[in-house]
Amino acid sequence: MKSALVFTVAGFILLSICACNVSGNFNGKIVVNNVVLDYDNSTRIAESYQAGELEIDLGSGDVKIRGNSGSELNLMVEYKEYKPGDATILIKNGKLSYETKSGKPAAIMGVSGTVPQSVSLKIDTGSGDVEVAEMRGNRDLSIDTGSGKVKVSNCALIKLQADTGSGGVDIAESSITKLDADTGSGNVSLIGSRIGSAKVNTGSGNIRIIDSEIEHRMFETGSGKVSEEGDSARAD
Repeated sequence: MKSALVFTVAGFILLSICACNVSGNFNGKIVVNNVVLDYDNSTRIAESYQAGELEIDLGSGDVKIRGNSGSELNLMVEYKEYKPGDATILIKNGKLSYETKSGKPAAIMGVSGTVPQSVSLKIDTGSGDVEVAEMRGNRDLSIDTGSGKVKVSNCALIKLQADTGSGGVDIAESSITKLDADTGSGNVSLIGSRIGSAKVNTGSGNIRIIDSEIEHRMFETGSGKVSEEGDSARAD
């Protein structure tokens, strides 16, 4: 009996700890750490940005970023908060973040705007589309979305890592030294691009190469097809 009681209490404690970290959309409401975030707000962050990296992390929501040739960062951020005026959105230690007066959490729901094209970007969203363009500083770009589409265009990158559970990945008019793309059920399309090394994995999506040059490739797909169109060249 004592062992069973200990097990039950331990299980309750573990459940309570897990429950405190739950975040998501329940009955149309955003809940983070058991706190309902009822209020929508938005703000613009405009500042000179000198750091070499920027991390954007959302529970859910779309991200649309374009690089600029200067040092200015200009982002429109949509967010949910516990009560009006509670949250302040800021960039802290190279990461888009927030602070609140109440000590309650907030949730970033969408980000769009421009950043210096020479920074390395890390973008993570649970469910949402991600678009990145004109990042031409030969840096790294990492994108992870649970169920959204990924589109990268007109970029020059040393490394691009793109991971999506149920969306597709489109890479257009870009120069990439090393590409690592992974989709669960979406297509991967490489269009008008030049890629040194490409590792592409899809569960059930197709891999399409259109007018692109790839020096080394490692393609794997569960039930999809690999096709080449136009002036695509292959040199393994």
